[in-house]
Amino acid sequence: MSDDKKNRIMTDCESVVCRQLADAAPIGIVRLNPDFLIRWVNPAAARWMGGEDADLADQPLSRFVMAEHRPALNRLALDLKAGRSRAPRPMALKPAGRPRRHVRFTARPVGEGAADGFIVMFEDLSEGRRIRESFDRKIRDHRRSLRDVESRFHHLFNEMITGVALHEIICDADGKPVDYRFLDVNPAFERLTGYVADQVIGKTVLELMPETEPDWIERYGPVALTRKPTAFEGFSRSMGKHFAVTAFSPAAGQFVVTFTDITERKRMEAELREAKEQAEAASRTKSRFLANMSHELRTPLNAVLGITDMATDISTEAPVRENLGLIRKSALSLIALVDDILDFSKIEAGRLRLRCVDFDPRSCLTEIRRMFDPEIRRKKLGFEITVAHDVPPVARGDPDRLGQVIKNLLANAIKFTDRGRIDLSVTRDPVQGDADGPIVLRFSVRDTGIGIPPHLRNRLFKSFERLETDV
Repeated sequence: MSDDKKNRIMTDCESVVCRQLADAAPIGIVRLNPDFLIRWVNPAAARWMGGEDADLADQPLSRFVMAEHRPALNRLALDLKAGRSRAPRPMALKPAGRPRRHVRFTARPVGEGAADGFIVMFEDLSEGRRIRESFDRKIRDHRRSLRDVESRFHHLFNEMITGVALHEIICDADGKPVDYRFLDVNPAFERLTGYVADQVIGKTVLELMPETEPDWIERYGPVALTRKPTAFEGFSRSMGKHFAVTAFSPAAGQFVVTFTDITERKRMEAELREAKEQAEAASRTKSRFLANMSHELRTPLNAVLGITDMATDISTEAPVRENLGLIRKSALSLIALVDDILDFSKIEAGRLRLRCVDFDPRSCLTEIRRMFDPEIRRKKLGFEITVAHDVPPVARGDPDRLGQVIKNLLANAIKFTDRGRIDLSVTRDPVQGDADGPIVLRFSVRDTGIGIPPHLRNRLFKSFERLETDV
């Protein structure tokens, strides 16, 4: 076999191998003739150029390049034909009926010169471009959102009625906070402190207010250094105002202070404390007066009772004894009134004590009935005391206070009942828990009097309320 035939076979083999490699390549490869007409394309280039190898053959490459890039392609062709190399450059392909595809062109002659045509290789930049465009779009959106947030923040910062100031802490060589500098303030700061922003920003608090108390710096220092927020109320002697303050750190070495003027609130609180103290002092004075007056009244009343009892013992005339009885009854009523006044003063002073002794509920009610029998007979009312069978013979409590309550209830019932009857009953309330534990007795007074209208019942048990004038 001749050497020429061997060379042709080797060349054909190399061509086959090269074509197989080109078909498998992920980049576009185009073989051009000397006139820049397409001879063949690999599958990647065919996809990007929108056709098949056979359809693209003999077509000018410029047909598949965007119009704005064709001058650059023509310059590339002239440089290649003249033997001048060109660096890779980006271009855009425009396949028929498809969106443009951005690629990077690299071209070189097939042989030593331009006679054998050219090889053009291009790698797809569309995905990377899409990624960059998406990234740029996100950056633009982020910047737009950031501008919106900053705009809203500045609007809020400027319109707040709460004073706001941004500071940086200043420390000495040992790291101890000794001062702080104003970085920014809002209009509310100017209204609340009287300092304008141009006077404040850039200056330290000791430059602006040399008489500032060290307590303020000591409070703000840990906030800026440890970034732990704090809230407190303080008085600024340099401004003569009380402030409610909240401080937090937006960045290391800085702190933001928000504050409101609470001077008026503090003044009102002081006035309320003073008024409360005066009212308590007046109440104590009144209680002492009532206690002393009550004791002073009991002395002559006891004397009246004693003399009345002596006169009753020696008198035999019925009219005289009846009058003496009225005097004695009136004196007892006055003593009961004095006892009520004493109880009232004890309650106000917090010294009222309830006894806890054993007593017989039935005997207690019998004594109360004996006291009201004359008035009940005078008004010709029916009166009955009912004690449930499960009420024990001995109860534990304060019989004097119990009697006081029942007497008041019976007195009202008799006063507002002109005919009919009055019933006093005692029952045992069921109590949850141990059967051998404490028991609860319920004392009830019922009458056939005028009653209390529903719209007035909410006034019951209120201090200094009387329903008598309304019924």
